[in-house]
Amino acid sequence: MEKDESLAMSTLERARIVQLIRRNAEKLHFGAHITSQVATFVHLVLDSSPCPDKPETIGIFICACLFLGGKVGDCFRSLRDVINVQFGFMPVLEYDQIKLLIIQQEEVILRTLQLDLESHNDHFNYLLNVCNYIVANIGEVKTAIKLLNDMFLVRKILEFNSQTLAIASLYVSLNLHMNNSNNCNDNGNDGGNDNSNDSRNQIQKKMEMLSKLIGNDSDSDTYTITDTITDTNTVFVQACIELMKTQLLFKVDGDSGEIIGMDNVDG
Repeated sequence: MEKDESLAMSTLERARIVQLIRRNAEKLHFGAHITSQVATFVHLVLDSSPCPDKPETIGIFICACLFLGGKVGDCFRSLRDVINVQFGFMPVLEYDQIKLLIIQQEEVILRTLQLDLESHNDHFNYLLNVCNYIVANIGEVKTAIKLLNDMFLVRKILEFNSQTLAIASLYVSLNLHMNNSNNCNDNGNDGGNDNSNDSRNQIQKKMEMLSKLIGNDSDSDTYTITDTITDTNTVFVQACIELMKTQLLFKVDGDSGEIIGMDNVDG
């Protein structure tokens, strides 16, 4: 039981740190690619060291990750800008002292990652390319982006390559929209016409197109054609499962959107 509680706390603290990074990254006008890169840094580093447990140490850690992410992503932001967006969680010290702590933390991160900053983090580029390929509508794209974005809250993001998670996110999104369409039809909300049937048929065709994209090599920029998705033991199906589990993992405050706890420690 103690081990499960420790795992849950680690998962929860990681998610809270990634959530803070997202909000600060938005203030720094980082794109999704850089933000997800920074979230990947967090999980890789915390695999080798415990989560920061005080607001001021969390603040230093987040600043170091953001500062490094900006440099790696060719979107440099000054240390002062990075500190300003994280101000509420910073230790009460002089600017030069805070700056030194951040630089020291950045060095720790670089040593932990062994200077390997190429995390093959092209999730959102792949997702948008696949969305264009199957001509996904705006609702399907938004749902897929949310699913993929939430996956960065947990360490499981490290266990799948970019292509697999991108396609899985869209596949799960299509399933959710298919279920919604079926529910509307069952409840008699189809307006008495064939629009809902057309919608379901279109979604089914998109899912069939996606099923042909599974099996691509993680080092390749192209996709290979394979059989349709039937094997429940495939990495792809596991990715779909993890995407759905992440949606059920955390308790979120309805007003602020803050993660306040966990519903399921199995994630």
